[in-house]
Amino acid sequence: MAVALAAVLALGITYVSAHPNRLASAQSLLQNGELSLWGTTTTPRNGADPDTRSVELGTRFSTSTPGTVTAITFFKHRENGGPHTGALWSGAGNRLATVQFGTETASGWQIARLATPVHLAANTPYVVSYHAPKGRYADDTEYFAGTHLVLRAGPLTATAGVYAYGDSVRFPTAIWRNSTYYVDVAFRADSGPASSSPPAAPTPSATPTPTVTTPPASSTPPPTTTTPPPTTAPPSGSGYLIGSGPSARMFPERPGLTTAETGLTQYTGPTQLTSGSYLIENKLVTKQIELPRGSTATLTLRNVKFRATATYQLIARGGTVHADHLFVDGALNSNEPAVVIEGGGWIRYSDLINVANPIRLGSNSRAEWNYLHSFPTRTAEGGAHSDGIEIYYGKRENGAPATGPHIFVLNNYVDMGDAEGANSSINVTNDFGPIDGVRIEGNTMLPGGNYALYIRSDGYCGCGGSDRDIEVVNNRWFADAVNRWGGYYGTHSYQPAVGVTVWSGNVLTRASGQVVSISLSNPQP
Repeated sequence: MAVALAAVLALGITYVSAHPNRLASAQSLLQNGELSLWGTTTTPRNGADPDTRSVELGTRFSTSTPGTVTAITFFKHRENGGPHTGALWSGAGNRLATVQFGTETASGWQIARLATPVHLAANTPYVVSYHAPKGRYADDTEYFAGTHLVLRAGPLTATAGVYAYGDSVRFPTAIWRNSTYYVDVAFRADSGPASSSPPAAPTPSATPTPTVTTPPASSTPPPTTTTPPPTTAPPSGSGYLIGSGPSARMFPERPGLTTAETGLTQYTGPTQLTSGSYLIENKLVTKQIELPRGSTATLTLRNVKFRATATYQLIARGGTVHADHLFVDGALNSNEPAVVIEGGGWIRYSDLINVANPIRLGSNSRAEWNYLHSFPTRTAEGGAHSDGIEIYYGKRENGAPATGPHIFVLNNYVDMGDAEGANSSINVTNDFGPIDGVRIEGNTMLPGGNYALYIRSDGYCGCGGSDRDIEVVNNRWFADAVNRWGGYYGTHSYQPAVGVTVWSGNVLTRASGQVVSISLSNPQP
């Protein structure tokens, strides 16, 4: 993959990517005050996928400011036959609008205006899609990947391309190789026409991780933010609300099981996975599953409950794990992490309880949209020592990119409560080796622990090397009367020698409700 190029373009778009797409400078399809993600002159690298099946194609996106969608657009290749139907959806799959594309050009960007524009709430997930009955759609793989995890255009942010096969319009949710399908909206912000001045360069953000389904065929100190902290009012819109009051957070999907637990059947398959591909779906797992070091196996988990009386629930020191919608009940059994992903992969939309240390990540891995709560005061091994999400080793391996983040902790909700021995909601310490390239963004950390965020390079084994390229962006700390800074001793513990390269948008809500910015140099604001 080519070295990422930065381009600041019209429409207030800032785009950091390894992709050679040309972004819009002309606005022939958009009316005054409207903006879109890709504009109207972007040209996909792959204009027509060889797939000819009937399919719904879309883009998952949000807006940072309220506004109105007035039209739906998509890029069309001359071989992409219609008729085409556009749709706008809430993040939970409720259809908000449908429109037919009437007069289309032979190729290029098409637009269909909504009879009744749809108002969007800020910071709420939506999906825009169109139906391609004969396939041959535009798609570029590995678009939302590497150093380019999101596309920002003014207030709009695209986080994933999604699809769903079928002969009629339907809500698309599947993701294939981080692709984009160039489906877009015409958007008008409530505050008026978007500014033509470019925003700051984009950074990897909260991107829902790909769902494994059948695919389509084919060392300067960081600045401290001085901007006013964002509001912490409960979000509105579709999705699933975690928490209440100022600390509430809207998840795009409900974490944990997607079906009743009574519908699960006992898993009786292998528990040592060294090679091959495995799918565990709609199962109750009561034994530890392991992908040992050197494993080349790929394990996909969907809608699975873990309750194993073992040291770990899932330990993957090798292989690759794709885990969606787990319910992990550690049964107060162990002080070791319940889920270990150190060979590459992800865990998202999962609910973890009765676990001293819910998640440990390693190279080329991510934890997103997980709910970590009900931490124990004691386990079967005695007093609990708790971290919500741990990173103890993060060398660039397992397919990790040469530059930029490769370990992501995004949009998790961590409620440590009064857990005994609670250390931190997120712990990045080089206990087992160097850590290079971590992105911590959008997380909610409720009161508890010594420090809510722990970033250190003095790992206890003395073998760790250094921490480098750590990015901490747009996280929320919450305090109470005891934990005055979210953690008992401070919001975060940090060594100046640690390479925190980005620190911005991090805020603390005091017990009084006052919201203050957190600087890297002051953990007791």
